[in-house]
Amino acid sequence: GRATQGAGGGDSGQGGYEAIMRKLQAERTERERALSRMKLLSVSSSDTSAPPPQHLSASSHSSSANHASPSKGGGGGSSRPGGGAEHSSPAIAPAASRSEVSQDTTPRDIGLIQRRPNLPGSLRPDGYDQGSPAVPHAGHPDIPIEILPFLMLGTFKTASDHGIVTGMGISGLLNCCKQPFDPETLGAPGIQYLQCAFDDEDTSLSLQRQKAMDLISSTRQAGGRVLMFCERDWHGAACIMYLMWECRLTLLQALSLVQYKMSSLRISPKLCAYLIQYEAILHGCNSMRLLAGLVTEIEP
Repeated sequence: GRATQGAGGGDSGQGGYEAIMRKLQAERTERERALSRMKLLSVSSSDTSAPPPQHLSASSHSSSANHASPSKGGGGGSSRPGGGAEHSSPAIAPAASRSEVSQDTTPRDIGLIQRRPNLPGSLRPDGYDQGSPAVPHAGHPDIPIEILPFLMLGTFKTASDHGIVTGMGISGLLNCCKQPFDPETLGAPGIQYLQCAFDDEDTSLSLQRQKAMDLISSTRQAGGRVLMFCERDWHGAACIMYLMWECRLTLLQALSLVQYKMSSLRISPKLCAYLIQYEAILHGCNSMRLLAGLVTEIEP
């Protein structure tokens, strides 16, 4: 889809082909630079002598390739953090240091966002601006929660329910923890399954994040839907990573959206620190800070 954007504006023949190739090369170069910056997160947190993540300028971030809008079927999106000029800039903090990374993997309740940030219109759920938390599927906790038209959150029981998986058009299952799951028990051929154990202390969070994003992106492009599931609340943080990357949301915006849809949100101190660092790499600054190991709003 990206290669065709702008190609219908009158360019033809060799000139149009060369323009498209130059655009593709520029996007490829920018993506390679972004991946190089992301590799900083793979460094062990015990290396306290290492410098903090590179502080990116707003101009360098805005020059990256536009991501598709988060609607089923694609479309153009904004390359600005937060989704466009109509939204006010959030409070920011300096990029976090890797020395702040915790190894505590126990999920803990994240405080309710008191001042919900603006969201792009295509992402703003009904009732979001009224300030009250959503109560998804009251009495039915195993029914998937739709975050985006192609992205849902659920439990192991949800992923094991043949009727729910097939009836809701789910074609990709993403297990976000190391607890084993056998997709064959579904009896639904054609379902893609991937395990990204964000709670595995011996694996790289950056590697798990990239694997998860690849599955979500490929499933979305094929017109399917992904169910992210977990029994220890790791899928909420993984979903936030995707929203920050694909939708160009700040950490505060992504967390507020997921928290609103789920009513409550639990994230471990280890993943909280990772989210802070990942946002710094993507956007060059932070919209939230760490307090007692957990992400919290920045006081105005």
